[in-house]
Amino acid sequence: MSANKSLVGHAMAAAGALEAIATVLTLVHRLVPPTANLHDPDPGIVFDCVPNVARPAALGAAVSNSFGFGGQNLSLLFRRTAGPREPRCRSVRPGTAPGSRSSSPESAA
Repeated sequence: MSANKSLVGHAMAAAGALEAIATVLTLVHRLVPPTANLHDPDPGIVFDCVPNVARPAALGAAVSNSFGFGGQNLSLLFRRTAGPREPRCRSVRPGTAPGSRSSSPESAA
């Protein structure tokens, strides 16, 4: 668990968007941002609040909770997906691709 607001302050109407972006970037970079200024965590809290230093984590999903003024609340769940597949191509030796010129000494003769 991490509190991004401790790093950026309250951005009022943009706070939810910033939290969502930070959550997506957490998944992309596999790095959980820290909860700033958390020096004395409550020992009764059983989950990790990632105090003061970002931490690598291979997460498959993450939740962004935003609780606004007047009861405007939203929870977004983001998950990693498989990356784009590499294009399939055949192996080509140097100088043998269509339209290429060989740079071997034999072709210069």
